[in-house]
Amino acid sequence: YNVTSTIINELVPFSTYNITVAAATSIGEGPPSSSGSQYDLVVNMTEEGIPVPSDEDPLLILIERSSTSLRFEWESPLLPHGIIEYYLVIYCGIETLNPVDNSFSSFKEKVVNGTSMELKGLEPYSEYKVRVQAANGRALSAGRMITGRTLEDVP
Repeated sequence: YNVTSTIINELVPFSTYNITVAAATSIGEGPPSSSGSQYDLVVNMTEEGIPVPSDEDPLLILIERSSTSLRFEWESPLLPHGIIEYYLVIYCGIETLNPVDNSFSSFKEKVVNGTSMELKGLEPYSEYKVRVQAANGRALSAGRMITGRTLEDVP
């Protein structure tokens, strides 16, 4: 039995693994590889993956509102599966939401580096859908969606 390579499955994205190699014969197994030998210890990091599964996306909350603005905060992903580079904030007025599949038919996008954002220049006493997605070097999370309504204003 002569094996010189193998595939290791089901590894966690953006995680470091230390892999050692040992030769074996019918008599027994030799010593494992170690640093400094011709078969140095293999240290490898898996590639980035989707920041978090959709059911574990970070909490998104509305923290402040006025007649023309909504301020949101969210948590960083618990499992970023890479380095979070930015957050994509997608929003639209509820009247432009497609009722068939709840998708945005007319929307705006903002790239945010932190974990909060204020949407300004909104219509008074109007409802908005907001989705926040975490982005690493490989992918965007599915994101969470929340609805917020601006306050009434003087006529």
